[in-house]
Amino acid sequence: MEQWSEINAHVEPIAFSPKEGGQVLVEVHQVVRALAGTVLADEHVGQRFTFKDGLIQSMKVCLLSSSGLSA
Repeated sequence: MEQWSEINAHVEPIAFSPKEGGQVLVEVHQVVRALAGTVLADEHVGQRFTFKDGLIQSMKVCLLSSSGLSA
């Protein structure tokens, strides 16, 4: 992917929360750096996974509320 030629991203799962409709919300700590090493973002975000028949159907990045996994 072209984005990896411009940034270096590290994403670490922090917490998992099952949701309705076969979804799981994962809180992640995301650090994005320019290739030169400058930190562009250091934040906690959500990644909402939708599963069907045991397989990931989709993943969306979402903002978390200030209290954590409620997005």
